Amino acid sequence: MTRAEEYRLSQYQHLGALREDKSIDLVRNQQTGLIGVQKVISSELYPVYLFLKEHTNPYLPVIYECIQLDENRLLIIEEYETGKNLEECLESGMKFSEEKAAGMIRDLCMALQPLHDAKPPIICRDLKTENVMLTADHRIKLIDFDIARQYQPEKHRDTVMMVSYDGQLF
Repeated sequence: MTRAEEYRLSQYQHLGALREDKSIDLVRNQQTGLIGVQKVISSELYPVYLFLKEHTNPYLPVIYECIQLDENRLLIIEEYETGKNLEECLESGMKFSEEKAAGMIRDLCMALQPLHDAKPPIICRDLKTENVMLTADHRIKLIDFDIARQYQPEKHRDTVMMVSYDGQLF
């Protein structure tokens, strides 16, 4: 990590864990006041998060920091959005009109378009209701790119084991 990166990270105040089950923390930039989500992930995701940082999109979280900690770990600080994910909305009984649902689908396409246009394209691989946020101001944001990959035409599959919701391998 460079001195400039160390300095940038020193500007963030740790606010606590976002969730108990994951090592994802809330942080606040002491200079700007912006709240972010901090996580340490595999360095394999560096190209994905660097692309997201360099290509902002209103339907994707802003990446504030993308810092290589060592050869295996990458530190990410990204925008924190208040609101609910679509799974929570649906579980709470929230209903969407056809017009609103069509608009959400359009917004998701707008989120995915720059990823698919990237050179090489980026494949989300985790598009589900849990990863679609309906923000406090009723916008759609696609979140969680921790299993995204750059498309590799020579690879036909890169995941060999899958686990169902009941824990069974298939």
